[in-house]
Amino acid sequence: MTTTLTHRAASLLGAQSGSGVLLLFFRALEGVGFLLVVLPAPAMIRHVVKEENLNFSLGAWGCFMGAGMGMALLIGPFAIQLVGWEGWWLAISGWTLIILALVYLRVPSDTSKTRERKETHPKQWASEIKVTLSHPGPWLIAGCFGLYAGQWLAIIGFLPSIYIQAGLGGTSVAYLTALVASSNVLGNLSSAYMMHRGVAPHKILYTGFVLIIIFSITTFSGADGQHFFLGFLSVLAFSTLSGLIPGALFSQAVKLSPKKNNVSTTVGWMQQVSAFGQFAFPPVTAMLASWVGGWQWTWVLTTTASLMALLLVFQLGRLSDGQVGDAAKEQLLPAKR
Repeated sequence: MTTTLTHRAASLLGAQSGSGVLLLFFRALEGVGFLLVVLPAPAMIRHVVKEENLNFSLGAWGCFMGAGMGMALLIGPFAIQLVGWEGWWLAISGWTLIILALVYLRVPSDTSKTRERKETHPKQWASEIKVTLSHPGPWLIAGCFGLYAGQWLAIIGFLPSIYIQAGLGGTSVAYLTALVASSNVLGNLSSAYMMHRGVAPHKILYTGFVLIIIFSITTFSGADGQHFFLGFLSVLAFSTLSGLIPGALFSQAVKLSPKKNNVSTTVGWMQQVSAFGQFAFPPVTAMLASWVGGWQWTWVLTTTASLMALLLVFQLGRLSDGQVGDAAKEQLLPAKR
């Protein structure tokens, strides 16, 4: 709950900012709150969800980015026109307060874990990080997540520019970009269903990365506006089918976490590498487009990233077949008893 309050406080203070520097500061603080909410969520899901529903729940959790970005792109421009950016920030703060109340009312507290954490010496944090980073599983998962998130954000982030260059108006650009971003949710839910039905996560990852190679190529064959409809359907498929990837990676994070207490640090490492990918890919994509005079060669970058990810998935599959982390073992013990 404290983490959600951090996000809400940053939104409230950001809306009152009188300068760009303060606005950026509170936006950074809001980002900290976001990470504090995202990082412990898979570990919390593991504690409150039954083992037979765990894969589906983790897959569904992966919807948060696509759903959030889609809603922001769809609602944000119209809300800002009506109430200004300050009102939009306040609305986000109010929505966060609603989520805070729902978490308080519906998510059970774990008093035994709270007592355990209070008895843990702070030096153990460094030890848990060291244990996490000394195992190959978290590195492979994080690498896949960074390669996925970087190219997804780069493509979705530049869609408005691509559509404007193709001659579309502002309203159409907003709707189409929101639709493409939101379609990622369908992929996440499909991934959750497939894992619930027993499909191995690394097989889902193979499928996801191969399909986004195909559809990133067809997407940018229409980037010049001459094949716009093909390009739009392709980027819609790209966003939808790439949604297969996050849920499978969150599931692997639980399975291949070195120990039960390392699930959060594993997810934290995933988010750090994901943030690096999201930081690095957009400027590299823009540089490539500027160098070649258009977006038509962007598929080279996305295909290279996906091929690198497929190599990591191959290693991840071998590791997954031969290893189950302590976190997953402890999750399965009650069922065996």
